[in-house]
Amino acid sequence: MPERREEQARPSVVRRAAPWGLAAVLAVAVVASLIATGALWLKERLRMRQLAEDLSSPESGRRQRVEAALLELGDGAEAMLERIVRSAPQRTRGECERILREARRTPRGPVEESLLWLARHQDSDGSWNPAAFSRHCVGTPCTGPGQAEFTAGLTGLSLLAFLGAGYSHLSAEMIITPNRPGRVLFFGRVVRKALGWLLEHQAWDGSIEAGGPRGLINHSIAAQALSEAYGMTASQSLQAPAQRAIDYLVASRLSGKGWATSAGGDESHVATTGWALLALMSAEYSDLPFPPTAPKDALAWVEGLAGPNRPPAEKEIFENRSTLEAMALLAGFFVRKNKTGFPVDGPRGLIEDLPEWTANRIDFVSWHFGALATFKLDGPKGPIWTHWQGRLQEALFLHQRAAPDGCANGSWDPEEDRWGSAGGRIYAVALNSITLQLYYRYLHVFQAAGSEGKK
Repeated sequence: MPERREEQARPSVVRRAAPWGLAAVLAVAVVASLIATGALWLKERLRMRQLAEDLSSPESGRRQRVEAALLELGDGAEAMLERIVRSAPQRTRGECERILREARRTPRGPVEESLLWLARHQDSDGSWNPAAFSRHCVGTPCTGPGQAEFTAGLTGLSLLAFLGAGYSHLSAEMIITPNRPGRVLFFGRVVRKALGWLLEHQAWDGSIEAGGPRGLINHSIAAQALSEAYGMTASQSLQAPAQRAIDYLVASRLSGKGWATSAGGDESHVATTGWALLALMSAEYSDLPFPPTAPKDALAWVEGLAGPNRPPAEKEIFENRSTLEAMALLAGFFVRKNKTGFPVDGPRGLIEDLPEWTANRIDFVSWHFGALATFKLDGPKGPIWTHWQGRLQEALFLHQRAAPDGCANGSWDPEEDRWGSAGGRIYAVALNSITLQLYYRYLHVFQAAGSEGKK
């Protein structure tokens, strides 16, 4: 009997003990969960503090770790940036808060809006493809495709827009995009990727995608971009590639004349020669040597075309346009280093051919060379430049796409431009951005020479 009562008591004891055992297990689980959560919180807190240290660091490698972390998040980057700032230790919090304020700064000017558009439409490999940029659009796609054969030239042109605005591959600035709240862009990263693409596509002879029927236009602009990137930062890794690009450009010139559209061509081409001369000007500013006969012969050829003996075909192509006169003025400034000996009708042609956004008058290339020539002639306060700049800004400011236009915000429509069907919207945005920078861009680019730490 005692044994039976003992057996009957066991389940009762078990039943009474079970809730306590379960409670103990749950308590252990809760404590373990709290410990794990606390450990994760502490780990994340330490990670945020480390990112805050990296964000405010002068070392580019540390800043790039923050870039990578924010870019991974896409539209959630702004929220993470806020957490980084809140987690910053006292000694770096002020700098982190300043960076966040600057990233959110609005409104932005026409040049910066154009750079934001370019940054949003850059391919992952660092290039700008004029035929396929709309794959990066958000919402209604941007119109105005161009021709893919100009990818190298337009990558160089877009890079020049960032360099002229003061951004190099060493820059650390970040911007929170207005059309996709929360997304962060890094202009320094945009420049690094573009430079990487150009260097990857440079051949052993120094050429950059120069093999097509209009390859020397591509190469001339790409060579100018490499020259200015080197001149702006004095980065030794860019010196040799930039020099080889200039050497190839000089070797490609037709004897006693200018440059053809392609390597091996036998007829000098006005636009190609103009871009080649700009590349040599940048090379000179950057202390990249080349034979002085190259610009001198090109000057003689351009001035011959710009004068009364201009061939009929050239007269027809450039009727009522001052492009040739502007190129002749620029080449003269470059070679003679003074303002004497220029074609008599040069300034008059520029004054009579002011920028105007009307049908059959929109020519971004002509406006660019005209702006360069008038600024060299009597800028920044002379009457010719002041009048020309006023008309240029009126044409471009009033027709730049604005915030209500969505993804196209910051860009210009290329459809009515003389060369818009070739270069497309990327050409329009990059070139107009550079043109608007003219009165300060060379200060940004070449006053920084000799400082690898340029920001």
